[in-house]
Amino acid sequence: MWDFVYDNADKFGSMVLGSVIFTAGMGALWKLPVSSRAFWRGLSLTCFVSSGPILMFAHEFVGTGSVFTAAFLGGTTLALLLLGNWKSLTFSKADLAFCVFLAGAAISIAIHGFSDPKELALLALTVAAYPAGRVFVGDPIEPTFTILCATIVVIGAITILSAINSGPGYVDSVGKVFVFGRYGAAQLYFAVALAVTIAALVARPLTLKQAVGVAIAAALPTAIIAAAMVRLSFISILVMLAVATIFSRAKDRKALAVVAGVIVFAFMAGHFSRPITAALFNAPPLPAAPSPTQAPAMPDQSRCVGVDQTNTIEIRKQLYREAFQLLPQTMLIGVGLDRFMDASCLAEKNEVHNDVLQVAVEFGWPASIALLILVLLAGKTALAEAPSSQEARFALCVLTFLFCMSMGHGRISRDAPLFLFLGCAVSAGQPGQRRQAESAPS
Repeated sequence: MWDFVYDNADKFGSMVLGSVIFTAGMGALWKLPVSSRAFWRGLSLTCFVSSGPILMFAHEFVGTGSVFTAAFLGGTTLALLLLGNWKSLTFSKADLAFCVFLAGAAISIAIHGFSDPKELALLALTVAAYPAGRVFVGDPIEPTFTILCATIVVIGAITILSAINSGPGYVDSVGKVFVFGRYGAAQLYFAVALAVTIAALVARPLTLKQAVGVAIAAALPTAIIAAAMVRLSFISILVMLAVATIFSRAKDRKALAVVAGVIVFAFMAGHFSRPITAALFNAPPLPAAPSPTQAPAMPDQSRCVGVDQTNTIEIRKQLYREAFQLLPQTMLIGVGLDRFMDASCLAEKNEVHNDVLQVAVEFGWPASIALLILVLLAGKTALAEAPSSQEARFALCVLTFLFCMSMGHGRISRDAPLFLFLGCAVSAGQPGQRRQAESAPS
């Protein structure tokens, strides 16, 4: 009995403290109008954006499987569609770019196929997120959303700290943290929850006093999550805060600078709280191997000689090299969904970790160009309204963060939040459409 309790101390501690935090969060929600449409919109958006940690906890503590995962992901997407404002939807140039991307993906998959039916289903949910975002107009930053996301961030910080302190089995040889001893992507899930919570808070007009309060509240969870060595996540958060500062009203910039400054300090404190691990991550790479003579499409292991396959930066550099070598062969229709992994020489098969590059290789150049145009149009549309619209600022902030993340962690079949906020940014940046939505009854 006691051996079981000792071996699972991280789970018990996280469960007890998490239950306390969750109860506090529910208490904060108690006085909100739970019967209102706005409440359910905020709840649905939280479940969609934070599906990673929610599904992780469900799998670990309730034993759910792939059927529940599919139902949850499909259900949250459907909820966003049903709670949307369809009457206010108008066609835009961004929608045309999305259709070109979708056509390129469909043609490539029809001709070349796919490697995993699960990834095809996830891709379908990803593209469905764009129309969900397009109709999800009106102000989504409800107290429901902010409170629940903040609750998930605090619980996530507790679980990461518990894993770091649990030692062998929870932290690998290069310092990567495995929550509950098995979930290596958990820290990324919680970093996303942290980013959208910060975005929801800084999208509101903040006084200097309120900014100090936000910064202090975010400092400790930020430091703990940063200790899990999620460097790109915090670079993306800082880019997001820079965009929020530049494109906000002049009187709000000092407050945003305070938040950004504290986040930087907390990140540095968390990152260097594990100096040995930080040194491993920043170690110089091994000498590169000579240029290969084989065709780049052949998964020859000799092409990976000299690549430190425990260093995430070196792994990504090798993936990018292989992807660029394949580009001349992919042309108009690509090689098919997830077919890039069959050509990689790395021992552990990985996607390109870059959405734009993956789409170019697997769906063809036109689809990749269309995706880039979609991102630019969505950003430009939200940017025009950001100084005067809280919703547009929020959509622009989250879109900036997610697109930066997609450049280093992206996998197109698993980037539904990116497509959701592409749609949100397009709609939030259309003042006529936004006014119609805001005048609709709650």
